[in-house]
Amino acid sequence: EGDRALVLSKYILDCMVYDAGGDEVSWEDAGLRVWLSGEFFTEAFTTDEWDYMRYTELENNGNPYLNVPGGEKTKDLIFALSIDELEKYTPESSYDDFEWYWFGNSYYEWLDNAQATEYAIQKGVQVWPWENSDIYKCGNWWLRSPGEDSAKAMFYNFSGFVDLEGFRCNTYDVGVRPAVWVDLTSMAEDFGVSEDVQENVQEDIQEAMPEEEPVVQPENGSGLQANPEKVFS
Repeated sequence: EGDRALVLSKYILDCMVYDAGGDEVSWEDAGLRVWLSGEFFTEAFTTDEWDYMRYTELENNGNPYLNVPGGEKTKDLIFALSIDELEKYTPESSYDDFEWYWFGNSYYEWLDNAQATEYAIQKGVQVWPWENSDIYKCGNWWLRSPGEDSAKAMFYNFSGFVDLEGFRCNTYDVGVRPAVWVDLTSMAEDFGVSEDVQENVQEDIQEAMPEEEPVVQPENGSGLQANPEKVFS
């Protein structure tokens, strides 16, 4: 998006509860948010890398499919994706597998059922254990959107779908894929990328973007729309 890019961790990096209390909680007060902004931020990145990160005002909407309210807007450096962001930054996809309570594999195929690192597995992330499977070592990871009530949060299942009902916020075996917006201009200047190269990259990305799909109305009346944008992961 212009001079910034959304970076999403390729792997599940750690195992954390959404919030240790297990009661109703919004993203604003979630323990996962505190951890990402504190311990994870200071330990996972160098001070030089901090300079490329940009605070972003996040919309923390509710669960639009189960009519659960969301929370207040927050300003974050590092965060878990919401269901809205997951839809917004998904390339053109098929809705053939859509059902009321989950999105089919093809809809989020670009995320490639993220594998967990050995560190995350040791910390307790639940993963698919069979080596001959395409989803070997893939695990569940949190979204920041509420599940069927405010004491639960949605998660992306290791099998390749979003669980809209979610897990209770103090569930211990769910992983984390941190996301962050970075400043492309600062990175280009520091790494010596010329303006011509930057413009060519932007043009290539623009040409590769699929056209927006119209809203598709499933039988139950819910509507989904692919609204792809530039994403780096």
